[in-house]
Amino acid sequence: HFGGDICSCPSIMARVFAVGLDLGGQETSLAVFDHKKQCSTPLEIQSAKTIPTCVAVEPGGGTAPIVGKRAETRSAKKCEGVLCAFRQMIYASDKAWGQHRQDCEERWHFTMGQGSKDVPSYRVGGEDMGVDTVIEGVVEVICTSLLDAAKPGGVLQVDESEAVEWGAFAVTVPECLTEKQRQIIVSAVQGVAQRRLGGGVVV
Repeated sequence: HFGGDICSCPSIMARVFAVGLDLGGQETSLAVFDHKKQCSTPLEIQSAKTIPTCVAVEPGGGTAPIVGKRAETRSAKKCEGVLCAFRQMIYASDKAWGQHRQDCEERWHFTMGQGSKDVPSYRVGGEDMGVDTVIEGVVEVICTSLLDAAKPGGVLQVDESEAVEWGAFAVTVPECLTEKQRQIIVSAVQGVAQRRLGGGVVV
């Protein structure tokens, strides 16, 4: 059953949404399908229609990842000690993409390593950071946008009497990614989405 069982309380109606997240290009975009209204709505991310598929992370994990335009600015400055993750860096996590690995090392101040649980990692500032950590940083921002849109008075026009449920969560990725790379992304997205949006989310 999509999105879980509808609440038995007669005063509360369930409003079920499905999510579409595009991680397949240089820009990340987001849309929601409203099962009640049978329509799709594009959602803004950080007050913009799209955001650059870019994450900047300080080694040590003491601060939350910077996602989108601000991260792109840091990458343009080639900040030492900051991991600036573009879409191409996901390619670099596969051994077949040797040229991308070389480009990353020369341009973005990090090398590829082998992280825990067989998940490739980026080596930056003397530390390893898993590819999944980078994806999780993007999805955290996406979930915040979804929750804000679903508040009473938000873009999705949810009434205070309606309980919000999140069901299917579709993610598009570059066609050339390997099955292993796709599974890393699915696991990272599902972990964050279920924690932020509820256990009914299926990626």
